[in-house]
Amino acid sequence: MEEINYEEFVYQFVAELQLKLSPYDMQVSIVNKMRNNGILEKSIKVDIPGTNVSPSISTLPLYEHCCDCDDMPAVVKALAEKIIAERDRQIDTMSVLSKDNILSSTYLMVVNTASNKALLADTPHFLIAEGELAAIPRLSINVGGKKGSIIIKNGMLPVLQMTGDEILQIAKLNTSEQNLFEINSLLAETMQAMEENGEDISDDFSEFFVENTPKTFVITNKDKKLGACCLACPEVIETAINKLGIDCYILPSSIHEVILIEKGGGSEDLEYLRDMVNQVNRQSVPAAEILSDKVFVYNQKTKKIEIARTEQELQTMTQSAPHKSHGMHM
Repeated sequence: MEEINYEEFVYQFVAELQLKLSPYDMQVSIVNKMRNNGILEKSIKVDIPGTNVSPSISTLPLYEHCCDCDDMPAVVKALAEKIIAERDRQIDTMSVLSKDNILSSTYLMVVNTASNKALLADTPHFLIAEGELAAIPRLSINVGGKKGSIIIKNGMLPVLQMTGDEILQIAKLNTSEQNLFEINSLLAETMQAMEENGEDISDDFSEFFVENTPKTFVITNKDKKLGACCLACPEVIETAINKLGIDCYILPSSIHEVILIEKGGGSEDLEYLRDMVNQVNRQSVPAAEILSDKVFVYNQKTKKIEIARTEQELQTMTQSAPHKSHGMHM
């Protein structure tokens, strides 16, 4: 494929896909889809006559795939054939939104509060981590063997005949199930990712075994998607920490996972971790998957996730906090 920028790619891809689907009276259009953190992404929407299914296709993965394989016509052809083959498929919306499905398949998703103000204004939610993060309900769906999820917004509540608080309670109960999550060492996760990417796993991992290296673990759900929802259930984090037997910081790796790293004991340790989280978010994590630039801790006394602070920062907060009155003032 000749060198082409993202914008040009989207319009060219849509034009070629429309040529393939026009004989079937399908209409292809470009729509702006709001993703996590307020990121606008161009998606391809296909309107199929006689069905309640309108496929929505994310364009960024398509662009990356076409750049890698250097064969846009082949990608267009494969996608068109797939849409044509499945054009008679119907979605039983009543089944997807049935009470049984809501009760069994609604979970929490954790997002950054400041970056998702528009979403939170229209979605049931509760704040965690001193308001830095928010938990929202998402419904897992399986249509034709394909898994996905939709965020349950306020406009859906009358149809579901439930309140926002009821939905959140169901989502939290389902999310808090311990068997939904898994904890692996960072080394195991790194080696698995390398193997899945076809990389040589015989590389030198000696840095993981240096004496006094902090113990580091990854916690996510079994699907490895939206696994940072564990932060909305402090009991899950407490169980993990107690099982590992370490006092640790919690790093928001992304909306998909969090990292537990053993505390080193000094304020410089926390400063280093803050810088690392910020750098990784800017350089390695897709904008729509960033969770936070903060480092967190689990407070055993309050049973809450809190923002990590140095001793000096805690002292400053205590000194600046308003003092309670203990008597009458004349």
